Amino acid sequence: MSARQIIVLVVAAIAAIGALLVIRGMGASRQATAAHAAPPIAGQQVLVAARDVPQGAALAPGDLAVALFPTASVSSAFIRVDQQPSAQTQFVGAVTRRPFAQGEPITANSVVMPDGRGFMAAQLQPGFRAVSVEVQQKDAAGGFIQPNDHVDVIATTRQNGASGQDVHSAIILQDVRVLAMGDATTPQTNG
Repeated sequence: MSARQIIVLVVAAIAAIGALLVIRGMGASRQATAAHAAPPIAGQQVLVAARDVPQGAALAPGDLAVALFPTASVSSAFIRVDQQPSAQTQFVGAVTRRPFAQGEPITANSVVMPDGRGFMAAQLQPGFRAVSVEVQQKDAAGGFIQPNDHVDVIATTRQNGASGQDVHSAIILQDVRVLAMGDATTPQTNG
């Protein structure tokens, strides 16, 4: 072997030993980091808004999620999953009394259940009023109008005129939100 080949072999051996030491050192630092990691924070599973939800919205399954909150920051007003395991389905259909930001905890006082007192008021925006209008099923788009649909309100009058009875119709309100149909406050599904 020539001197040149021996030098190349020695340099390659030194590089291999150096690479081995670097790899071994990286593994040791990972183990040390894992050993010194902070202990997990004790927490509670809490019902939260899965997205931004406006005031007066009926909560849908996609509006609710469960998030882990540090135990120290969990208010007694929060809906905890350990106390109400079915909370994520139980609160579907409830109406929000105020807007919620994504990730914000839901409280029982900030929503109204469909059969609860104040449900209709929770659906209204501040300053608005709800009125009931008697409508026959056949006159209400054949039963296709559901709660949360938007409709125009048309007034029809009959007057006796020179040519007999005249019928006049006029749109008196436009884009009115339907709060309920009969006693249904949420859209009915067939199935």
